[in-house]
Amino acid sequence: HPRGWLVELKVLFFSVSLNFAIQIVDKRHPEAVAGLLLLALRDLGCKLYALGGGQNVGKGYVDVKSITIHDWSNNTECSLDSSFMIHGDRGVIDCCMGELRKSATAREAM
Repeated sequence: HPRGWLVELKVLFFSVSLNFAIQIVDKRHPEAVAGLLLLALRDLGCKLYALGGGQNVGKGYVDVKSITIHDWSNNTECSLDSSFMIHGDRGVIDCCMGELRKSATAREAM
């Protein structure tokens, strides 16, 4: 297995089921990057943002069916369902969000 983090996403977009796999290759702050990605995916799933622009007026909302996060370094994973309930090792998400907070705090101190 590769080292690092993998985020898998299953969405429904205009009645089409799509699966994405996003591997985080930032070696300096992979947990913070995963946390930021989770927040963005949550916002898309809550329909706070639409996909589209230009001639499309951004009416392309996605229905997030599930998000699975794999931490290959520690051989753990957890998933979030369509209601964003956590299943599996909650420590994975806690780690990502904690590192994102640390990163934001360090950046503010600069």
